Amino acid sequence: MFRSCSLTLVSSVTILLSAAPEAQLGPGTVARLQKISHTQGGRGPRLDDSDQLGRAVTNLGDLDGDGVIDLATAGHTDDDGGLDQGAAYILFMRLDGMVRETRKISELEGGFTGRLDEGDQFGRALAGIGDLDADGVPDLAVGANFDDDGGMNRGAVWLLCLNRDGTVKRTSKISSTSGGFAGPLFNQDEFGRSLCSPGDLDGDGVPELAVGSPTDNTGGTRRGAVWILFLRQDGSVKRAQKIAFGVGGFTGRLRSLDWFGFSLAPLGDFDRDGVRDLLVGAALDDDGALNAGAVWLLFLRPDGTVKGHQKISMLSGGFTALLETVDQFGTSVATLGDVNGDGITDIAAGAVKDADGGRENGAVYVLFLTPTGTVAAHQKISDTEGGFPVALDDWDWLGSSLAPLGDLNRDGIPDLAVGARNDDDGGPNRGAVYITLLRGAQALMAGGPRLGEPMSQAGQESLDRTSTADNTTGSWMAVHGRHAEPEGSLELVSTELRPGATLVFRLHVPEAMAADGARAELCVSRALTEPLFAERTGILVDPGQVVHSRRATALPGRREIEISLRLPDDPTLIGETLAFQARWQGKAGNASSDALQLCLE
Repeated sequence: MFRSCSLTLVSSVTILLSAAPEAQLGPGTVARLQKISHTQGGRGPRLDDSDQLGRAVTNLGDLDGDGVIDLATAGHTDDDGGLDQGAAYILFMRLDGMVRETRKISELEGGFTGRLDEGDQFGRALAGIGDLDADGVPDLAVGANFDDDGGMNRGAVWLLCLNRDGTVKRTSKISSTSGGFAGPLFNQDEFGRSLCSPGDLDGDGVPELAVGSPTDNTGGTRRGAVWILFLRQDGSVKRAQKIAFGVGGFTGRLRSLDWFGFSLAPLGDFDRDGVRDLLVGAALDDDGALNAGAVWLLFLRPDGTVKGHQKISMLSGGFTALLETVDQFGTSVATLGDVNGDGITDIAAGAVKDADGGRENGAVYVLFLTPTGTVAAHQKISDTEGGFPVALDDWDWLGSSLAPLGDLNRDGIPDLAVGARNDDDGGPNRGAVYITLLRGAQALMAGGPRLGEPMSQAGQESLDRTSTADNTTGSWMAVHGRHAEPEGSLELVSTELRPGATLVFRLHVPEAMAADGARAELCVSRALTEPLFAERTGILVDPGQVVHSRRATALPGRREIEISLRLPDDPTLIGETLAFQARWQGKAGNASSDALQLCLE
């Protein structure tokens, strides 16, 4: 069991934590990336102004059979054939993240035989759907959310059966008037604004297709909906199941203008009941702030109805990030696989209007999940956090789209493609895609306990960006500790202290910060081996062996908050001493809590 070894009064005036940049970057941070744009990334697309490459991106699998996955991405405002008719690009990839060759699909290129109209925005959403026609070649679904079949902006989906060279072998359409889809759809529903294939739900050997209609009015204005389409091999719809407010077994609470269905991703069989599950973004959800955004995990039945759900937002699901008004968390979603090595699938979500480093530069959150779908911890990737090595510009909208890449560089860690639709390489809003290679569990400090969750540090989840001009990734910034807190300001309140347990800590909000609210970060490290350092600074956590941190926000007027930290059932922790200490930032200044050591026996 755990026992308390010491309780140290903190009276420091400065906290300065630093470590080697590479060693201190934890799971979910960026190890390396390759940008694909009009001017970078090999033989990528030739773009015009406002084409917005990266509005959608999907993993097709190995289309050309060379052993490397290939991607589809889109410029949904491409003007081939007419203004904003749209286009899709097949990117034949290399292992280094560069593009070997590009194939364009539009009304004028690539063997596409469908008819598009001005403003359809073909390519607004993309989804690899596996081998629909069973010819051994991966196929592609393309959304055109402003298609007018049956009425204005009802939307449509095009199914493209591909050849190995990326050209289209066969084209079929699903809309209010095509493909056997009975809907019903209504004007302005924007069916096809998001797409994914959850896999074969009903076991007939043909993959299903999930289609977002975020401006659907079921239950209230633009609350949103998702359609599960059970397909035939010819691309027509055998049956459809709608999921919306009070429909399809979904019991989650949606409000008007949530835009549920703004993004979609297959979740795999997350709850291990033998049925594939679904990720759904609601980018304009108002939990915690106007349009802060949310993500829903939907646990499905074979008939496409919802068995259960878990919401992740600033107020739900254990997510401790501080989102702001119009961040639009959930603009994009992706299922990554196990990034942090704890055996549980992790996910990612884009927040295109996040303001780290500028105005609406955008951000991506890697969410480390528990077995129930709540968030154990997270890692933010932005212009100032997560090791992102290039500078973003205002309005780039990093996180416009996300697609899992599998283990592209074959280092055992899942990787991620990230769209930035308003990037200006070569001209305004031509767009870009970042091939992002992630760090995994082995990125934790050597010799430190592997807690299976990401670290947070300066340039990643720094609490005080004004205390120093050094905002480089990989070093803790100084936090000037005015208003130091007395003994008892950090309490362990867990009743079950054992390996594998969740430790719950109560933090007492510094009196000077309670009126305006404050942010706390609880740091975990191996205990100090140099007592003089602790005496001189009042810091119990070891600056060289910080292995984990969690953040939380105290609402104005709150006098205490709780932060939970989950420890794995890991016998190698026996005999280790872990140190816990919190630091605060608020309008009244900065402060630190007392510190606590726990020994595992």
